[in-house]
Amino acid sequence: NIVAKGENLIYVCGIIAAAALAMQVAISQVRHKIRYFRQMHRFFAVVLLLVAAAHWWPFTFFLIPATGVHATSVAIKQFVAQQELPHPATGHTGKAL
Repeated sequence: NIVAKGENLIYVCGIIAAAALAMQVAISQVRHKIRYFRQMHRFFAVVLLLVAAAHWWPFTFFLIPATGVHATSVAIKQFVAQQELPHPATGHTGKAL
C-alpha cells in the first residue's frame, strides 16, 4: 500500500512539480505580454525548486550553491546602497539619479 508507507508525498510533489513546470513554460511563452514577468517567474521558480527538493531530498544539495550566490548578490547590493558607492556592474550610486 503506497499510502501506508508515506510514499504518496513523492507522487504528490511530483505532480505539483510537473504543474509548476507547465506554468513556467506557459508564462515563458507570453513573457513579453506580462507586465510583472520577473516576479511571476521568480515565484514559480521558487515553488518548483522547493517542490523538487521535497520530491527528491538529495536535490537540496544542488540548492546550496545557488543560495550562497544569491545571498552574496543581495549582500553586495545592500552594501553598495548603504555606502553610496558606484555599483560594480552599472557604475551608478545607490541613490536615484
